[in-house]
Amino acid sequence: MEVVKAEPIHEIGEYETGYRFKVELLEVEKVMIEVLNSQSGVKFRTYLNKTDNWWDENASKFQNDFSKVYPIVNSCILKERDSLQYEFEEKDDILSLKIIYVNDMFPFDVTIKIQRLISKNGLTDEKINILEYQLGMMRNMIATMNKPTMNKPTTNMNTIPDGDNIEIFNELNNIVFKGSFKNNKRNGPGTEYNPDTGAVMFKGKYKDGYRDGEGEHYDSNGELTSTVEYKKGIFHGKCIHYTVFAEDETGERRVVRNLHYKDGKQHGDSETYGYSSRAKDPQKRYFIQTTSQWKEGHQDGLCVQYIIDPKTREHRKNLEANMSKGKYHGDYKDYSTDGSNVLSRYNMGICVS
Repeated sequence: MEVVKAEPIHEIGEYETGYRFKVELLEVEKVMIEVLNSQSGVKFRTYLNKTDNWWDENASKFQNDFSKVYPIVNSCILKERDSLQYEFEEKDDILSLKIIYVNDMFPFDVTIKIQRLISKNGLTDEKINILEYQLGMMRNMIATMNKPTMNKPTTNMNTIPDGDNIEIFNELNNIVFKGSFKNNKRNGPGTEYNPDTGAVMFKGKYKDGYRDGEGEHYDSNGELTSTVEYKKGIFHGKCIHYTVFAEDETGERRVVRNLHYKDGKQHGDSETYGYSSRAKDPQKRYFIQTTSQWKEGHQDGLCVQYIIDPKTREHRKNLEANMSKGKYHGDYKDYSTDGSNVLSRYNMGICVS
């Protein structure tokens, strides 16, 4: 088994800026950005969620499509597109990352505030970690200065040998990844770890450095939260989410969402599930809640909602609507307990009858 001390996945301009960036798509609507000041050892981390105020303020810049956040931020950090540039400033334990999209037709900029990451054991423990990091840098510098250089070939410190079960550690000697490498990139099965707790965060397959194929996400307690399929680092295929429902006395982890994706956008059939202790039949407490069709990130087709009726305690249809590009379009039926229904008609989100 090879043990390698390696740099984070995405490293930009270290000799110019002193910062190393890491961008990861953790869930369908959750992106993590982590930054290390390689000079001081101070680490910053933030999570971008579709439910945050940040998204409410900036959704229009991404054309109201959260799936665009990860590829845009990632491409900017990796300098893959000339039209994407960035600026950043560290002040008062906040690193402000400004992403600038240069375009004659639709230019924009968006600022992401990244909070300093403090150890779960408190600020004192964090200061000790930083001191250890800085001492480690000094030791490496002294060791490098004392090494004889005559007739010694130059080596790339970031080179990772090909092989399986290779362990990658961060600057504080905490494991962050274990898996297969080829051509200095993740290729084959691998496991990602939480660097603060050592808990497994993700298990899956990789190709050319990207998550590619089947994978599993875990929470901080080691419980499975989702099974997903990736293609080149973005969702593509099945995406199944699991949870323990609050009313479920069995504590069983069940499917809560069964989704499909194509090239990072929700596409195809979708089902969500609920649990209600009010159900008359105990076998029907866990029930299907919605069925819908999606196309390129928008609901498109028939959408049906089911409930446990508060009066009869039976599982029944509650709503049935046709959708087009994320808006009501066509018939909209609202069902009541007695079996009657109210029929409305919509035209691209506007009620016309």
